[in-house]
Amino acid sequence: MIGLDDPEHLRRRRMVYQRFTPRGVARYADRIRATAVDCIDTALEAGTVDAVPALAAPLPARVIGWLLGFPEESWPQLVHWSETAVYAGGGQRYVTDEATIAVGEFAMAVLDMAKERRACPSSDLLSTWSNAGPDDPAYDDERLAHEALLLLVGGAETTRTVIATAIDALIRHPDQWRRLRDDPSLIPGAVEEFVRWTTPILNMCRVPNVDAEVRGVTIPAGDQVLLMYGSANRDEDVFDRPDEFDVTRPSGDHIAFGLGPHFCLGASLARLELQIFFEEWVARVGDAERADAEGPRILRNAFVRGVTEFPVTLARR
Repeated sequence: MIGLDDPEHLRRRRMVYQRFTPRGVARYADRIRATAVDCIDTALEAGTVDAVPALAAPLPARVIGWLLGFPEESWPQLVHWSETAVYAGGGQRYVTDEATIAVGEFAMAVLDMAKERRACPSSDLLSTWSNAGPDDPAYDDERLAHEALLLLVGGAETTRTVIATAIDALIRHPDQWRRLRDDPSLIPGAVEEFVRWTTPILNMCRVPNVDAEVRGVTIPAGDQVLLMYGSANRDEDVFDRPDEFDVTRPSGDHIAFGLGPHFCLGASLARLELQIFFEEWVARVGDAERADAEGPRILRNAFVRGVTEFPVTLARR
């Protein structure tokens, strides 16, 4: 879907859109909260943990698993597939044998489940894609596997990165943490600042179909344009003090979820996951600090910003 123009892009988007509206994702709220509470309480019991596998990764992987129709117990495997396959999207120099194997394993698992869904449909996305109606786009095995991989990596990796980097931002800006603790009603707006601050998708390549001019520079039709989201989300013409982390910043101007027809399909879901996680975070965690001097280890990748490790020490509120 991400690489298609309208009208084919729109046809595929409409096929699943209702599942990703604010009302559509709200049905997962209780399960999201229970998962967030479990992760945070387990980490608090341990005291010192790697925030990526302990706090940031389980929630989005489980949610994507629910959407696709994977069994609940398969979420650790989904974490492995997503965090390994993400290398394959960052450019040829980042692709590893392990990433190629992970993509293949995930595709085979998806296609095995799709066969089951064709015989016995359920309410998950694999059932929708596997049982397209006469007016819906047809999904052969290759497209179905690609669409599922897009959802896994696009949904699990980006949200987990925002969780990890937002935890680090709150550790490094205790005044902002206190604001959220004193007034949890700020959290929905703070989520937008978390996403802007992180900007988990670094760039997207697009091709204009007409000549365009941007600040006096002509971009000819047919040329490739690399959209640098991190730069846009630090634009001093749009944001006051763009390099400051401010949980009270007026929301709505960042473009971390994209813009236009390809605006992130899962934006409402990501916002819900982040809001609930940090509601429970400020309610349960009294203090946190980096467990070593290095802090978050950043994934070497040209397409996504990822965090591979992040040791933290936590204290209960």
